[in-house]
Amino acid sequence: SSPAQETEPAPMVIIPRNTEIVITLQTTISTRTAMVGDKFHGQVDVPVVVDDQIVIPRDTWVVGEVKSSQRAGRIRGRAELQLGFNSIILPSGESRTITARLRSADNYRSEDIVRSEGTVKAEPKKGEDAGTVAKGAAAGAVIVGATSRSIRGAAIGSGAGALGGLGLVMLGRGDDVQLQKGTQITLILDQDVSLRKK
Repeated sequence: SSPAQETEPAPMVIIPRNTEIVITLQTTISTRTAMVGDKFHGQVDVPVVVDDQIVIPRDTWVVGEVKSSQRAGRIRGRAELQLGFNSIILPSGESRTITARLRSADNYRSEDIVRSEGTVKAEPKKGEDAGTVAKGAAAGAVIVGATSRSIRGAAIGSGAGALGGLGLVMLGRGDDVQLQKGTQITLILDQDVSLRKK
């Protein structure tokens, strides 16, 4: 019999930086209990498409990590929870490292998001304003707690720049940040991701 022909590897597809990925949290995250290094998981809700091909299907797992967690205090003001996203696990079992930050989350207003630190800030208690502090942009995303729903990016794969220089109101003791299991959040890639075409 003739020797088996070698199979050429499938070509690579590049998922560009600034691509948005919408996921549903499968882990509850709260500043009441979260510790630096804690892992959390979510599953992709909306397939990511590149060149008319689905490259990240629904039910792909996304693995993240708590970067910092701080409860509210009278001096520091609001509770803060900083999140990072480290890897994806496709339904096939293939995994890839990613670098991504938080862009939006249900129950947090778009105007309360500083997309430069990946940090969620809890809603302050009313009547406890202590002033306003202007912050410049750094790498990641900040959510300042609020009660209305966020506006999520509708186009998957479209570019989205980070916003910086937002004014953050520093207030008295407030509630903990609570991202419950089942919360839908959007993350944004900071670097390109390479995957093999199926």
